[in-house]
Amino acid sequence: MPNTSGAYPMPYPNSTAVPDVPGDVLLLAQATDTAFTAIAGIRRYANLAAINALASPRAHDRAVALDTGIEYRYSGSAWVTSGNVMHPSSVDNGTAAASGEITSASVALVRARGVFVAARFRRYEIAFDITCASSSALNAQLAVAATDTTVTYDNQRTTDIGATRAAVQSLSNANLIVSAIASTRHVGKITLANPNNVDQTYYLVDTVSSPSPMTSAYGKYEGSGLQRATTAFDGIHFSAGSGDITVNSLSITGVI
Repeated sequence: MPNTSGAYPMPYPNSTAVPDVPGDVLLLAQATDTAFTAIAGIRRYANLAAINALASPRAHDRAVALDTGIEYRYSGSAWVTSGNVMHPSSVDNGTAAASGEITSASVALVRARGVFVAARFRRYEIAFDITCASSSALNAQLAVAATDTTVTYDNQRTTDIGATRAAVQSLSNANLIVSAIASTRHVGKITLANPNNVDQTYYLVDTVSSPSPMTSAYGKYEGSGLQRATTAFDGIHFSAGSGDITVNSLSITGVI
């Protein structure tokens, strides 16, 4: 059957069409389903490959992959998972998957750009799993584009190593300390408040710093603090106190 013109074409019979009631009803039902899901703002496709094959998507278009049930939105350049997962505009020395997860090979630092968006969230959680090439502490710095802020981090921290607990305060530091425990692997999370607002950025850090198996030389790091600058940051970078790092997994989530 021929189709109507317009954004959501509908099949209709004409004088030359051969009647096929079951087939005709099916075509009409499929067209109606496509139109309603498009009008609702979420289109449905078999899988991500089918979504990636769409011609001329527009920024903020949404679609669901039926094989996984995952919803995607078009960022303007690629289909990425929807929801509160932040997708970097770019990653220095690493790559970002459609899920938003960042990984890297062994490099000096990894910087995620464009992940803090003031219009969407005021708080963010960063989950990380990072391996150091040699036993080292792990640091982070807030950034605007490729420019890292290397001053005025006030850190209050507690380390539990074996049976020993120690508390330290270090003011006007060069880094947001992710862990002061020298280790070849660091796994944990950072919570940031106000990174992309013109206000001081406050943070909490919770890290397990240990290879496997854990020994008395390793343990848990808990930190808190603030970045004094009233700067609207849009990114963050990670690096070791010495040597290279490999980002096994890094993801950033907006928190309402």
